[in-house]
Amino acid sequence: MPIRQRIENAPGSQHADLKLRLVEEWTNPQEVEGNPVIIEEQSATAWLPQGATPGSEPVRLYVVWDSWAGMDQLERSSIILDAYEVTHGAGAAANVTLALGLTTDEATRLGIDY
Repeated sequence: MPIRQRIENAPGSQHADLKLRLVEEWTNPQEVEGNPVIIEEQSATAWLPQGATPGSEPVRLYVVWDSWAGMDQLERSSIILDAYEVTHGAGAAANVTLALGLTTDEATRLGIDY
């Protein structure tokens, strides 16, 4: 099996803008059309990733936001994790087992209720 290296592009201005908007929503939630819908799902029975804070519950993050349109899932997840670390700290971010960014259509197709 061939081994390939993945080359990451440096985050662009769109990454920074979406991260800032997501941080603002996490710190000061607003019921405004067009804002992201953040779903934090905790489970005491799920496994903890390496580096997770002992005694903390694993958390799955779903962010439903049409601003994700045209952006690949890796970048969406990166933005979510970056914003979560800013708002919750590195220890809490280590407990994230899933960070999934979805448009409203994608969330509907996957049956994500919000």
